[in-house]
Amino acid sequence: EVDKENDTTVASSSSSSFTNFYAGNPLNRFSFRRTDASFLSSSLTSEHARFIPFFALKPMMTKDTNRLIYMKYQQIKPYIRDEWSTVADINVPLPRSREDGTDWPDIVFLGLDETSSTSSPSPSPSSSVDSQQEIIRPYFAIDITRIPSTIMSGFNVDGVEWADTRVTGGKMDRSEAAIIAQARHILDWHARNKFCATCGRKLYPTWAGYKRNCTPDDPTLVSDGTLPDSARPSCVSRRGQHASAYPRTDPVIIMAVVSSDHERILLGRQKAWPPGFYSCLAGYIEPGESLEEAVRRESWEEAGVQVGEVVYHSSQPWPYPSQLMLGCIGIVREGDQYSKIYLKNDPELEDARWVTRDEVKQVLMNGGADLSRAEVQQIDAAAAKEALSKAVEGARDDPPTFRIPPQTAVAHT
Repeated sequence: EVDKENDTTVASSSSSSFTNFYAGNPLNRFSFRRTDASFLSSSLTSEHARFIPFFALKPMMTKDTNRLIYMKYQQIKPYIRDEWSTVADINVPLPRSREDGTDWPDIVFLGLDETSSTSSPSPSPSSSVDSQQEIIRPYFAIDITRIPSTIMSGFNVDGVEWADTRVTGGKMDRSEAAIIAQARHILDWHARNKFCATCGRKLYPTWAGYKRNCTPDDPTLVSDGTLPDSARPSCVSRRGQHASAYPRTDPVIIMAVVSSDHERILLGRQKAWPPGFYSCLAGYIEPGESLEEAVRRESWEEAGVQVGEVVYHSSQPWPYPSQLMLGCIGIVREGDQYSKIYLKNDPELEDARWVTRDEVKQVLMNGGADLSRAEVQQIDAAAAKEALSKAVEGARDDPPTFRIPPQTAVAHT
């Protein structure tokens, strides 16, 4: 029988209560109220509502403390529709453009912050936000990227910046980071999905930003410059509940592959990464593939090692742009032949190595989990041979032998 209090096996390291960075969102999303126009309108105009502006997927944050900047309804009112509109009938299009021809900014209802409320956590279906006795604070994200620069004066605030959250990383408040993850993921999805994949018509947002529909008869659209949209055949996908697009989430397994004696971990690096940077192996889960199968396949394809037992550890939303990282521990099968590294199956990795516990501890103690702004950009670009030859910013007195992801990544855990 296993002594759970003193269990040091790999399986004991997984925890259902473990919360990674970007997880632990404090907001109640109230997804069932996203089609309630009265509720959304009262939330939008509430004196307690908070709006998080984004520009090019970068939130507005303070320069010195890396905290989010929240705006009130009266501050963003000039940039949005007079009223929040939502429709149950997807045949009814919403106005998409301003009088000057520019698009209205995308707005997403993120949820309610009930931490200051001591009453029932769920407002009744017939009640509005401001009818509650205690403060219940609605949160929204607004993408102002396409707002003409001539009317953006309201967003020019001293001491703030449009922050690259990949760089600010662990300096952010964890609760705000989780809210950013939700907001950035949805706004990025809106920016990437403008047209119906079946008929090519423009999509319009509904469900408080969590759904996009195409419409069969929108006279404001012109297909080829001569044929009005109303004269085009109806979208064939409308015969079922298919003429809609929902936010995309891509499942990715990221695994700590450990030796059969649990004393070493396998780390790999891609060619485009900063010098000395190594991380856990990772890969997208393919159609018809289980989590365990994906761990075994990726371990063999990328590094040639053969994993037997797979243990789930924890997950992490990763809004760059839309991944759900599923952290696992993969234990290599017993026998030296199963732990030999072979990189010629898949050219993704430039190098892979087994490292000991002590080596990892040494890296952590010597700042090997810190990345500069330039290094983050280099990882994102995954290119530029010239960048690889540049010296790593911020030289250290006692540089580590290799480097690992920062604490914001589940790979660090």
